[in-house]
Amino acid sequence: RFCVNNNWTTDQATEEVSTSAYVQVNFEADLDIGVLRATAGLRYEETEVESSAVVPAYTGIDWVADNEFSLVDSGESTSSLFTAEYDYVLPNLDVSLELENDVILRASFSESIARPNYNDISGGVAIGTLRNLEGDAQRGDPTLLPHESTNFDFSAEWYFGDASYVAVGYFKKEVSNFVGVSSTSENLFGL
Repeated sequence: RFCVNNNWTTDQATEEVSTSAYVQVNFEADLDIGVLRATAGLRYEETEVESSAVVPAYTGIDWVADNEFSLVDSGESTSSLFTAEYDYVLPNLDVSLELENDVILRASFSESIARPNYNDISGGVAIGTLRNLEGDAQRGDPTLLPHESTNFDFSAEWYFGDASYVAVGYFKKEVSNFVGVSSTSENLFGL
């Protein structure tokens, strides 16, 4: 029989609140060489991050056997609160020119974001196991910014039959703010 301990010593919570606004304009014009279509959009994105952590406070290290050690839990907890915020203006433009010879030329430009995983922005320290008096711990960074991508797409399509076409395309993505992992050596809780 398994019973949950009511004495919670670890609790990590991360909350993201995002507010967005988007406006879009569509355009179409008949030209001498074909039909020009365009869609332009602009998105505003604002995000607030709050990450709280309650973790056990340790007072020492006990030698269990050979190269195994365990942390001595004080029965107390330490708490911390981390906050961050960011905002972006993200444009988008799609243009196509449908020529009279069944050829369509397309071009697109956009900027986009992708938020980091919750584990990556979780605050507080999670201590792992001890071996040979060397331990490990993990911590996220609530101030991480999202991945940013600037996107360029170009294509030419020729529809030479009812269900047949040939297309060639080119795209380029410029991505920044990759999440990485780094290691540091430090003393936790004065152990």
